[in-house]
Amino acid sequence: MKSVSELIEIQDLLQRLRALLQARRQASATSDPQLSVQLARTDVVLTRVAAGEHPACEVCGEHIAVGELRRSPLAAICQRCALDAAQHVMDGIGDPPARQPPSP
Repeated sequence: MKSVSELIEIQDLLQRLRALLQARRQASATSDPQLSVQLARTDVVLTRVAAGEHPACEVCGEHIAVGELRRSPLAAICQRCALDAAQHVMDGIGDPPARQPPSP
């Protein structure tokens, strides 16, 4: 389990991102669907973090490193899975093999 201080840091990052996205939405004269999606994703992740759940990779299920979340607070996959996917694309292999989530 990740430390409470890491979850607090992630929550703070997400709250700042949410405030920035809301300010952009209010400043925009038109509705931006991508902005709405980012706000919705931010709310989902914030809710999970507030419940004590560390953001996990959607591919392998492992926790996404705090350093990765500092760079990209809405990261959906870990760096290792992202690199695996990129390597498969560069090799022309197609989709990377599915990873098995860690056993409990």
